Amino acid sequence: MTVALLIGAFALGAALGAAHFLSLWWSVALMRENRTGLGLAIQGIRFGLLAVALVAIARQGGNLFLAAAAGVIVVRIVLTRHYRRLA
Repeated sequence: MTVALLIGAFALGAALGAAHFLSLWWSVALMRENRTGLGLAIQGIRFGLLAVALVAIARQGGNLFLAAAAGVIVVRIVLTRHYRRLA
């Protein structure tokens, strides 16, 4: 397992996390606009895509999964702090 693979998995996890949490902001905005059906559909899609991607990464190795999960968590912390200031 090379360091480059771990860095790539972290970056992929960060990209997945960014898409996941930014779409959360979008789905909440839709629900506030009384477009609950679309908001819930986006919720389901975002959970499903993240789960499928992380399972696919986990099948490549535990270290890669941990690196990708760390990327998701780091992006979550950054975006949560950013949007908390806006709320």
